[in-house]
Amino acid sequence: MCLATAGAAVWSGAILWRALAPQSGPDLLSTLLASAAFTVPGAILALLSIRARWVWVLLAGIPLFANGVMIVVPWIVLRLRS
Repeated sequence: MCLATAGAAVWSGAILWRALAPQSGPDLLSTLLASAAFTVPGAILALLSIRARWVWVLLAGIPLFANGVMIVVPWIVLRLRS
């Protein structure tokens, strides 16, 4: 969850930067890559934390969902803007 939060912080910072200084703000692709530097390892760690019991699947599902959303939604935004 810490890595998903860091990925969300990258997007929040980029949005704030573009709101305050649009001419010098980062583009969406660089923001996606910077965010993915946190969220992809977070998703991998969440997958590796799943044990054989059902409760572990449920507990690991929360960070898997959070990291997955931080990976997929920005990619969808990039595809829709193109």
